[in-house]
Amino acid sequence: MLQAVFWDVDGTIAETEMQGHRKAFNKAFNYFNLDWYWSVRTYTSLLEVTGGRNRIKYFAQNNSLNLNSELINDIHFKKQEFYKSIINKGEIPLREGVFRLINELKDKSVMQVIVTTSSRLAVIPLLEKHFKCIYDIFDAIYTFEDVINTKPHPEIYIKAKNDINLSSKDILVIEDSLQGYKSANEAGLNVLITLPIWNCAISPEMTDCLSIVDNLGSESKKSTFYSQNESINGFVDYTYLNKLLIDN
Repeated sequence: MLQAVFWDVDGTIAETEMQGHRKAFNKAFNYFNLDWYWSVRTYTSLLEVTGGRNRIKYFAQNNSLNLNSELINDIHFKKQEFYKSIINKGEIPLREGVFRLINELKDKSVMQVIVTTSSRLAVIPLLEKHFKCIYDIFDAIYTFEDVINTKPHPEIYIKAKNDINLSSKDILVIEDSLQGYKSANEAGLNVLITLPIWNCAISPEMTDCLSIVDNLGSESKKSTFYSQNESINGFVDYTYLNKLLIDN
């Protein structure tokens, strides 16, 4: 029975990647006079590297530029400032169906946990922009600072699962990426994938997902279900998530 939902943030709760993080990175590069610009295509490929600092380091190394760790941290810190400014301007809305489902799960007394490899500086302002009293909604928040290994390593999901002390059978993870799926799957958790707006390609490695949708949907905008498991109501709700676990 559904007792807890683990939420990824970037690309899952909100379309932060292209409209938020990517733009903030480019502003930070300009601030430090780096002749870098991450296009949508470039940033899509960089998302295979989890963690903002890791992306900066990876990109620098692949462009024969040696940046020391202090500069990488400075760039990333500035990027976070730009990102927070983008959030405060209201430029990053929640994805379709997210607000509805989070509130429905709260009404059903389902535990909700944030599990992301973004930093707290990035996550908390976004949640506070869209939800009042976030700690009344989310029972725990796990971020980059809480683990040594980022996704696709399963460490963060294993930590979250162990801390809340529930059976894996009663937990469902909502993710948007292959990296996130691998992390949750290797932690022994069931996963629903809500594909990001900018990338609707379904990886063959996601075959063990309980369900794959284009978005969580609503009464006015139904979800597209890419697996055999479809919702009676046409969108992802508590009843559907609970049924996925029971049938599994």
